[in-house]
Amino acid sequence: MDSATGATKRYHADRLLNTEVERARRYSRQFTLVMIGPDKWDEFVPVNGRGQAERTVTALSHEYLTKLRHVDTLIHIEGATFAVLLPETPVSGAQVVAEKMVDVGEIILGGGGELRAGIAGFPDDEVTGQGLIREAMEALHFAEAASIRVASRSLLS
Repeated sequence: MDSATGATKRYHADRLLNTEVERARRYSRQFTLVMIGPDKWDEFVPVNGRGQAERTVTALSHEYLTKLRHVDTLIHIEGATFAVLLPETPVSGAQVVAEKMVDVGEIILGGGGELRAGIAGFPDDEVTGQGLIREAMEALHFAEAASIRVASRSLLS
């Protein structure tokens, strides 16, 4: 866990996702991964400075953590991009969570940009941990390109 943000560090994500894949496969359960990040973060940092960017990432993380269940895991991917592992949650439930995360994140960013989210679900969209990260990231990029708040990976198939 990152002491500044309270989120799980990226390098622990693979192990967590692989464990969740094994559990979900064994018990025929589903889960989702939500990838959330701001548009134009690369522009935010030079304009606002590295210190403000770090404070913004910490504020985003802390606010996200208050909106999640105890069984959910917030993962800091890079910059201001986070992933949320949602056990026992179908894509429709993840969409509700993603919308809430976008709402609270945009309040923290203020006029500093818009947030987008991408969703990938197990087992419908992908069946490996690494594959879920890739698919959720692609859905996030699709949301950015299409200027929509939340994109489900299944929309891209």
